[in-house]
Amino acid sequence: MPVWIRAALGGLIFLMMFVACLRVIDPDLGWHLRIGQQILETKSAPHLDNLSWSMAGHEWVDHEWLTNAFMVFLYNHGLWWLTVFIFTFLGFLPFAIWLKRFSGMAETLLIVFLAVLASSYAAVRPQLISFFFLFALLEILMSKSKVARAAAPLLFLLWANLHAAFIMGLVVLAIFVAITRRDYLVLAASVLATFINPYGAGLYGEIFRVSLSSETARYINEWASPLFVAPGLSLPLGLLFFCCLTLLFGILIFLAVYYRKRYHPALLIATTLLAVGYAKTLKMGPLFFVLAVPFFAAGFDYVRADVKKAHGTIPFQKKMLAAAWTLVALFLVFNYQSKSDNRLASEYPDGAIQFLRQESVQNQVGRLFNEYGWGGYLEWQLPEVKVFIDGRMPHWVARDGSSAMRDYVKVFYPKSKSDWQWQEVFAARQIDTALIRNCEPIKRDCSLQKALEGNSWKVVYKDDAAVVLKK
Repeated sequence: MPVWIRAALGGLIFLMMFVACLRVIDPDLGWHLRIGQQILETKSAPHLDNLSWSMAGHEWVDHEWLTNAFMVFLYNHGLWWLTVFIFTFLGFLPFAIWLKRFSGMAETLLIVFLAVLASSYAAVRPQLISFFFLFALLEILMSKSKVARAAAPLLFLLWANLHAAFIMGLVVLAIFVAITRRDYLVLAASVLATFINPYGAGLYGEIFRVSLSSETARYINEWASPLFVAPGLSLPLGLLFFCCLTLLFGILIFLAVYYRKRYHPALLIATTLLAVGYAKTLKMGPLFFVLAVPFFAAGFDYVRADVKKAHGTIPFQKKMLAAAWTLVALFLVFNYQSKSDNRLASEYPDGAIQFLRQESVQNQVGRLFNEYGWGGYLEWQLPEVKVFIDGRMPHWVARDGSSAMRDYVKVFYPKSKSDWQWQEVFAARQIDTALIRNCEPIKRDCSLQKALEGNSWKVVYKDDAAVVLKK
């Protein structure tokens, strides 16, 4: 692949990452900033919830506390543009290095495809930090420098205070240490370094609680399998995504089985483990991509060597690569078209927030029931009103067994019409105001709005994005 083409593709990947980080608002960004502001003000990490009324005082662990403080520090100093560039850099740099390192046509195709997938994760969000840190860890592990490997504990010290996915970094490190039978002290020091955080061992407890939460796995899209829940894609694009992903996994299985004796055992085991994780949950995607590139690059070399040894050349190589490039190009085009078509589905309720701000001045909001995806945004834009639920809370369970997420599920995800318990939830929680999406522009189920209106709730505000109802 000519250098100028790889440079052009690198520019395209940078543009994808930059536009995503600039324009995409992560649903959790609001509470990240709100918590970050509290951290700067109190000079301590949070331990008890004070943003919701439904789980007020609940003990929780902010495994991204340092990221939150850092982001809001830049925001307060008018440096949000720097935040955007930092997260763009975190998402882009690994792909830039891979494009420079792997010059084959097949490798370049793979890198571009994974970059398109990675762009769906790109935003000002802590997940990009773990993507970059795992890449840095792999570079350390694959290097021959003892000095570089000795720096791993420092990497984990920082990583453990920035994002919870450091635990997968420890798993990868442990695999390499077990296979190579060296650097046991580096592994031990790295594990110990992760305990240097405001929560100590409690950080691990939080990670396991989130990972084992049935509500998180069942109702939060980014925890669903990419094979069954395409990430916000239209049906045609979802089918294309499924076909591409199935092909990717099929090639991975073939390479892992057929060339298992040629691969570095640690790379083979770690990549297979993260592939299984990604097949189970979208959340693991960026981590899998980090291992996938060197894994496939090595596999493609093995295939080329074997085919050339047997036939002298690879039959139909140009046609197969042309077809693959076409699929990736179609996926890229339709992906951005789909995001444009679904603009209303992700719109935030700015008009409704202005209305509720005026209502709160007169203490007329009371207990607010809100959409899950809007909780964090409300906490940042409307701090004077406490929310019912936000992105921190799917796995939270109070000592009395109550859970805001479980009640939210009863309202929006009943097992059947006869099992719909919105009235019981609203009565038990003494909810006064409901902020929900306007179902008409996005052709969404309007059952809750109709049920509320049928039970003497009045629409007091309505626009294309949201509806506010009061009893």
